[in-house]
Amino acid sequence: MKVLTVCAAGTVRSGSMALASKQHGNPDTIQCGVDSNSPATLRMLEGWADQIWIAESAMADHFLAKEKIVDMALGPDRWGIPLHPDLMALLERRLAGDRS
Repeated sequence: MKVLTVCAAGTVRSGSMALASKQHGNPDTIQCGVDSNSPATLRMLEGWADQIWIAESAMADHFLAKEKIVDMALGPDRWGIPLHPDLMALLERRLAGDRS
């Protein structure tokens, strides 16, 4: 499955989601940012992806294919660095189905 991971800048949350996606069997994963990629690039990536994992629900507004969107409900970046242990633990819970 081709997974596009999305946050604001395309670094912290999307990078962590990309690693988690790959660890869960999705080697075709690309990270991006709604503030750092052009609308044309986002459209191209949307067409490529089977699923679009977003860090925050408002990021869904940048995509037309709503059926592809998986809201990981991470909230704003409070970690500051990719692969922060707390962020990775939260992602593991999300991938296990815990949305609390």
